[in-house]
Amino acid sequence: FAQNKAGKDGGTLTGHTVKGLKNVKCYFDGNIAGGDGGVLLLDSIKDHRSIMYSSCIFKNNKAFSGAVQFVSNAKTILFQNCSFRHNVANQFGGCIYLVSAENMLLNNCSYLNNVANQGGCLYILNVPILTAYNCLYINNSAKDKGGAIFIDTCRAISIILSIFKNNHAYT
Repeated sequence: FAQNKAGKDGGTLTGHTVKGLKNVKCYFDGNIAGGDGGVLLLDSIKDHRSIMYSSCIFKNNKAFSGAVQFVSNAKTILFQNCSFRHNVANQFGGCIYLVSAENMLLNNCSYLNNVANQGGCLYILNVPILTAYNCLYINNSAKDKGGAIFIDTCRAISIILSIFKNNHAYT
């Protein structure tokens, strides 16, 4: 998926009331949305199903919020063995902007040189459980808050065997 554009949301795909999503070994490069979700916007996931990405590469994607993905109302969001590089959001989540999910799992992912106003990599809102295992967060930045990650309303955060290096929030 390369060089796709949307004037509003979802540079490659916009889905409302979707029953889950699975992406394996996908490549997303240079996708742009004028609104949310440079690659993908998913809103109101039907029956609170899960979204899973495995062995995917996301680079050079842009959006107002969630340069890679904007998701609301999901059960589980899983990113496994994924790479996020040089993604830019004008407002929230240089890579991912997630609103209302039961939990988010990040396993063996790398986040390099991503930028946003808040949450250089991730902007997480109303997600009770966040688990990051064996992830790298390097050279990400936010103009306001959360050089790598910005979280608002999370009950349990587990960050295990992960590395945060040279991430910056400038205010």
